[in-house]
Amino acid sequence: MTSSAFKSISRRLLLGILLASSVFTTLVIIIAFYMDYSAENDILELTFSQIEKGSVSSLGTSIWDFNEEQIKSHLGGIIKINDVVQVAVYDDKGNVLYETAKEGFKPELNLERKFEIGFVDQGKNQVVGTMKVVATRTFMYKRLRSKLLYFTISQIGKTLLISYIILVIIRRFVTNNITSMQTFFENYDMGSLNPATRTLQLKPRGDKRDEFDVLAERITVMSLENMRYLALANEQAKISADLEAVKIVQQSLFPSHTEMPGFNIQTSYIPAAKAGGDWYIYSSDPENDFAHFCMGDVTGHGLPAALVTAVASGAIFALRSHLTQLLGSAGTHNVEEQLNFLAQQLNTIIRQTGKQRYGMTMLLLTVNTKSGEGWLLSAGHCPPFHARSSQKSVAILTGIGSRIGFTVDPVFAFRKIQLEPGDIIFMYTDGFFENARERNARKLHKEVLKILSEGMDESCTDVHERIIESAKSLWGSGSLDDDDVATLLIRWKGNSESPVTNLSKSSA
Repeated sequence: MTSSAFKSISRRLLLGILLASSVFTTLVIIIAFYMDYSAENDILELTFSQIEKGSVSSLGTSIWDFNEEQIKSHLGGIIKINDVVQVAVYDDKGNVLYETAKEGFKPELNLERKFEIGFVDQGKNQVVGTMKVVATRTFMYKRLRSKLLYFTISQIGKTLLISYIILVIIRRFVTNNITSMQTFFENYDMGSLNPATRTLQLKPRGDKRDEFDVLAERITVMSLENMRYLALANEQAKISADLEAVKIVQQSLFPSHTEMPGFNIQTSYIPAAKAGGDWYIYSSDPENDFAHFCMGDVTGHGLPAALVTAVASGAIFALRSHLTQLLGSAGTHNVEEQLNFLAQQLNTIIRQTGKQRYGMTMLLLTVNTKSGEGWLLSAGHCPPFHARSSQKSVAILTGIGSRIGFTVDPVFAFRKIQLEPGDIIFMYTDGFFENARERNARKLHKEVLKILSEGMDESCTDVHERIIESAKSLWGSGSLDDDDVATLLIRWKGNSESPVTNLSKSSA
């Protein structure tokens, strides 16, 4: 948009008022001059008419009687009329009988009339000559000029006075308010969080409110609302930055290694916000021929859930690394006791951290890497799927148990399982089905069962990708509106001393 020179609206109003008033005044002057001119012409015509009515008849008698004195008297009376400058009498043959004129008589700007002179003799009208009367317009124009000058000066003075009064009124009720608004917007700071600088104040104009007061109030409301959104945006930016930092920290909690002896592992993590409350960890204990897997789901999502996630993940690592010191050597190979101890200790930690406002569900799975024997602890978590390669069937490992962080003495559900080479364990958080809503959740459940039962001969990567693709298609647009989602798919390859590459990935 090109910029143009600034011109004050008050000046434009003044010029507009003066122009409009001048045009109107000019029209009034022209009309008044025309009316005066017509009136003056009417006066001249009336003068000629009176001369004709009052002098022609008697002048005809005087001429017939050759009464020269009477003729001169008539002509002298006519010549004394203000605008009459010449009077002449002609006989019936056009010869001048008598003539009189005013001194300084000029032929221009004159109006001439001729009248037949006659008298009635024995009932008949006898024409004896003609009278010519010449009147000048000079005096008429002088009178018109005087009137025009007076009228013009008075009209211009009145126009200027009225224009000034109108301008004062407009300045008080309009332009002063516009100037206040101009100053307000020129000094308007979009980044200011000071309500005083965002409040439009107009000069007082009396007790009554008008459109400018309403406009100023609405501008102030919008400005303060804009300030509120700006403050909210700044706060959201800070929260977003904090969440981004938490996201980085949370992602660092997930296992970084991609190898587990005897296992193929696939994972995905899709938070509803930048950071969430779903998490998983896994680790290998080659000294005791164990592999440990853990999946948790903290209530809610966002920053609070992510913080509880960090606490839980860190606690699991710390407790596992000190199990021998904590339980003693007698409990080294009692896996069920170890899992219960881990869950009970974590329950105490989360109760203190979450203040019973934030808790979590959890699955703890320990598998003997040589025998395939497994121990599963459920703390109120969604039951995982167990796909049996030999039977090409899928079982649901039910078991509820108490949730972590809400009770003093929780009771957890235990289940012992036996894995065969090629078996798959699929763990997930509740958002996996809940984000598909009730109708699609049932459909997704059937899809998962079908994919797992058909996937015994497929790679672990392909099976996991098919499950995630089906879930996203039923979630809608592949996005999460309600809850985080984490998945952990484990395939036991059997008793093998060589490591199997973990093709673990995060799916966004």
